[in-house]
Amino acid sequence: MRLLVASRLPVPSVVVRQAAMTITLESLPVELVTAILEQLDLASLIIVSYLSRRLHSIASDRSLNPWRAPILRNLHSGVYEDSLKHLSVRTTVPRQNWIEIVSLAQPRLLLFEATLPNMKEADWQEGFKRRFLPGWEKWKRDTTWQETFKKCVHVRVFGHSYIENVGYCLGCGTAA
Repeated sequence: MRLLVASRLPVPSVVVRQAAMTITLESLPVELVTAILEQLDLASLIIVSYLSRRLHSIASDRSLNPWRAPILRNLHSGVYEDSLKHLSVRTTVPRQNWIEIVSLAQPRLLLFEATLPNMKEADWQEGFKRRFLPGWEKWKRDTTWQETFKKCVHVRVFGHSYIENVGYCLGCGTAA
């Protein structure tokens, strides 16, 4: 055993070794790392998610989902980070976050700025049901939920009727 110089009390060598150890992000429990990642902005979270295999694994985990908090902060603020616009190309972002994005984001982001992901038809349907009233489901007809979603967002933005025969809005020329 070593003696402390100031107090002259014996200190176990285990305590001395532990004091010399440094605590890193990698050594923290998964739940604590997730809580830390949730506090980052999207650009920083993207970078951190590629720093190590463990951080990549935590960032990719659907059950932990550290992406949800920064995405919701962006959506509720109304001022979107550039990283949000192209988040769909990131493999570390669980797809479940896109249901939140398509149901809460401003139409301009969805129609003109964001790269939309390849979501399953059921995910597009869920996003549609969260965003629009049940009566809007009549727009579905013989198209996919993704196409129906885009049509309805377009109608709400421009206030025009979507002309199905033509395939785009005659008022602004935008394809829906």
